Amino acid sequence: DAYRISVAVAGFAPEDLIVEVKEGAVVPGNVMKVTLSCDHRVIDGASGAAFLQTLKGFLENPITMFA
Repeated sequence: DAYRISVAVAGFAPEDLIVEVKEGAVVPGNVMKVTLSCDHRVIDGASGAAFLQTLKGFLENPITMFA
């Protein structure tokens, strides 16, 4: 549809295996890159950042989506 308006587009990259230090021990960990592109005429950058923080919390602890 030529008249569809998009105000934000999110991009998700596959998980990567990384090395982390937790409590003094070297352990494997996972990281996933997420990007958000917003039309700043409609969405403030601070609102976009808050959305990404909320999304991060849900991805790290999915049960919180139902709380």
